[in-house]
Amino acid sequence: MPPFFYWGNHPLTDILRPLISAGNSKPALDSNTNPRRDRSTMRFLDSTVRVFIAQTLSLVGALLVSVAISRVLGAEGKGLVALILATAEILYCLSHLGHGFSVQYFLGKKRGEPRTLLANQLVFPPAMALLVAVVFVAAYPYLIGLLQDTPLAEMYPAALLLIVYMFFQPCCQYLVGRGRVSEFANYTILKSLLTLIFVAIVLFAWIPSVEHVMWGYIAALVIVDALSIRACFKTISGEPLKPSLAQLRETLGYSFWIYASSLIRELAKRVDLVMVFAIQGVGLAGVYSVASNLTAPLVIIPQAVQTVFFPITSSQSSEEAAVTTPQYHRQMILVLLAAAAVVAIFSRPVLALFGPEFLEGQVPLLILLGMAIFRGLTGIVSLHILGRGKAYTVTVMTILVLTVAVVLNAILIPRYGTIGAAVAATGAELVHYVAWIVLYKVVAKGDVGALFAISVADLKLTLTEGINYLRRFLKKD
Repeated sequence: MPPFFYWGNHPLTDILRPLISAGNSKPALDSNTNPRRDRSTMRFLDSTVRVFIAQTLSLVGALLVSVAISRVLGAEGKGLVALILATAEILYCLSHLGHGFSVQYFLGKKRGEPRTLLANQLVFPPAMALLVAVVFVAAYPYLIGLLQDTPLAEMYPAALLLIVYMFFQPCCQYLVGRGRVSEFANYTILKSLLTLIFVAIVLFAWIPSVEHVMWGYIAALVIVDALSIRACFKTISGEPLKPSLAQLRETLGYSFWIYASSLIRELAKRVDLVMVFAIQGVGLAGVYSVASNLTAPLVIIPQAVQTVFFPITSSQSSEEAAVTTPQYHRQMILVLLAAAAVVAIFSRPVLALFGPEFLEGQVPLLILLGMAIFRGLTGIVSLHILGRGKAYTVTVMTILVLTVAVVLNAILIPRYGTIGAAVAATGAELVHYVAWIVLYKVVAKGDVGALFAISVADLKLTLTEGINYLRRFLKKD
């Protein structure tokens, strides 16, 4: 996609010239430019294409898994699986200590030995995850009322998922920080493929149940855990791991606010599903989870860009980022609007794949497209601010989002069900987006008007580079 892939490992003069002259529709790459810069740009483009392909294939795998679960276990089974996965993700955000982000930041700044950062990554977050899992199981009797008296025997896989996931995601973040993007992409695809295989075996060749489905997820993660840890060890060439409390204190000094805000953000993202489950029951929670998951195509491009770009933007100056961020934001608006239109057109036939009972989720899905657009746009602005080292500023804004989400869901779900939940989620995401825009203006001193000044040149650039990108995507696939 447009200049998203050209913001990378090359000097300021190399990246600003094509962006400042956005009035013409020529691609950012020019055959007459510096060959060394072209190679660097193409490596960055290749990395982002790899991540996008991996996330696209992963999305397809997740869709097939979701369809299989819905068809075999019905809306109630799908709802319970969605709740377990959401709980595991919340517990993960409670456990990761923001260490994956800080590792990428510190690797980019060269403020720590790779073996020390890796050692801390493999020791402290997993230890925290084990503690969180124990506390979750011990405290579950106090949560059971919120979850419609769902017994712990059905929810304990969330704790197991937390522990096995705590190795895969941090290891992948470390690999990206070391420039091993292709390995990250390969493990992402492998995880999706193994999950699909194991879940299919459970549903069609063994005993179909929610518990066995969750063991399929866990088995897939255990395998990719082992492979990703092995890949991380290769990056330090056999050197012994060297954990350091001093390094941990330094990285936590940077990541604490990211950690706090990511936890609150995850709660804000999941509160609608949990409240639909608590108020409307497991069946409607299953319908709503499918509608929510089908907005995923709108965020895989921002996710691909963020995965590759965050370690790079952390090392850029404010002046460099101030020129490129508005261009990226305008391009993202165009891309997300186009993607939302496609999803809206095909929403009903896709929902029909899950079964007739899931067609009830079409209206919530259409509303949630707005939520996905705001979330994708937030990613561009947030990277700009986080890359400037202003991590602490996001926490207050994220608390605001959670507060708005809880209030709106509490008001709208009892009266309007899943439609109310979709309106609440979209409204909360809009508040979050506006909050980031305020931060961009007040904290980063950015030009807000430039974020939305879409021109004919932007449209031409999106179309031209979109076609070029599609060609590269098909060629690599």
